[in-house]
Amino acid sequence: GVLIGFSVTTETAFPVVTALMFILGYFGGLFNPVPSLPHAMQTAARVLPSYHHASLGLDLVAGRPFGIANWLVLAAWTAGLSALVIARHHAEEVRGVA
Repeated sequence: GVLIGFSVTTETAFPVVTALMFILGYFGGLFNPVPSLPHAMQTAARVLPSYHHASLGLDLVAGRPFGIANWLVLAAWTAGLSALVIARHHAEEVRGVA
């Protein structure tokens, strides 16, 4: 959300967030079971954070222990997006906007 706030105008933030929500939801397997997707989409789903959020929720509901791979992928996404936010904020500071 912060990265989107740094990247787009206030008028376009809501449509961008909505589009990303649907894209991550669809390709992350939230609307369709991942095994029913084509092979390439299954591979893409396993990279997205939405897939790993859903996997953690399904593990919780099923009473299974949480998978460490889910946490690692989510940590990687958090680190990557945090680095982009920091870089974007630094660019804004250099311009004198932030």
